[in-house]
Amino acid sequence: IRWRLMGLVTFFNVLFSFVATEYMRGMSNDALKQCLGVVLILIALYFLFGEGRMGKVFKSRPAQVTIGSISGVMGGMFAMPGPPLVLYCISTLEDKREYVTTLQAFSVVFNVFYTVFRFKAGFYSEDTWLWWVIGVGGAMIGSSLGARCFDVISNRTLKRIVYVMMIVSGMVAIL
Repeated sequence: IRWRLMGLVTFFNVLFSFVATEYMRGMSNDALKQCLGVVLILIALYFLFGEGRMGKVFKSRPAQVTIGSISGVMGGMFAMPGPPLVLYCISTLEDKREYVTTLQAFSVVFNVFYTVFRFKAGFYSEDTWLWWVIGVGGAMIGSSLGARCFDVISNRTLKRIVYVMMIVSGMVAIL
């Protein structure tokens, strides 16, 4: 885990996720999905065609503040802080093992805060825990399958898969 890359990103993510969670209470679900879809597609296209030019830029403090803020807004509004973080990690970390472990560390830290923020905002219902258990099961299956593929996928292929999946996710959210 590359802890030194996480400080500013984490601070601004948590700050902006709190603000976004409070703000999104008044937005419709359809509006949120369409915003998310557009954001995912634009970010993925930018990185798909701008790959290789962002590593040094992302290591700067202003870029880390920006990534943390965007990720926080996406986490607070869409429960999906990952895309900016994925792009940040994939652009700054050359080794795919560092990429995966640092991204997982971000995920653990942020999900603790997001859970508290959403609980405080009243977003959990009686069914939440059932869906959480189902989601954990799906995550375990996906992690198991991903681990089997991880060693055979090159860094370049991994990046391309990430970008394409973000575009597909964006299109699904819009439709």
